[in-house]
Amino acid sequence: MKRGLDRIRKRLEKWSFKEKRLWNRAASTRLIFPKLTRLTDSNRKFQISKRRLYLKMKKTIVLPGYVDDMPFSLGYEVKHGATTLYLSGATAYPLYYSYPSFGWVPKSERSDTGMSLPSSIKEQTQIVLENIKIVVEAAGGTINDIVKTTIFNKRMDLQNEVNEVYNAFFNGHRPARSHIGVSELVSPDLLIEIEAIAVLEK
Repeated sequence: MKRGLDRIRKRLEKWSFKEKRLWNRAASTRLIFPKLTRLTDSNRKFQISKRRLYLKMKKTIVLPGYVDDMPFSLGYEVKHGATTLYLSGATAYPLYYSYPSFGWVPKSERSDTGMSLPSSIKEQTQIVLENIKIVVEAAGGTINDIVKTTIFNKRMDLQNEVNEVYNAFFNGHRPARSHIGVSELVSPDLLIEIEAIAVLEK
């Protein structure tokens, strides 16, 4: 025992102040909290398996139908501990439609596609939010699981009208939000687009 202590003292004499301080801190931790510093084989296996669990990440497309018609997914669900759902930007168009959009074709040259949009930004905002709700619920969540939204608005002078619909839709739930003015969206008829991120309890 004495020989062992002598060896430690000789080794400590060669160490720098910083090394000694770190060693003393580790030694005091072992004395005060011995259970925290003694890892049995079973504990090690548990920690390794827990680490592997968090390293595994599962990614799933939400509402994958007709995905060949569009160059993006409506939502991407990522399971990594919690489940995070990333939604593509939603507009007042139907969730799925033939791509590329006919949006830049003059109205006089369009065929009857059933894709007419309301001219009111309030009506478009309501449709956009309902489309977001469809995707979130398809992933097993609710609108209260939404933690972040990003609004792209061509008419920032009408943002009070957007907020009126937005506040009524979320009904007291207040996800983090960015509201950005833009000059163009995918179609000249579109006035607003909204992205969202949700964290699901499943």
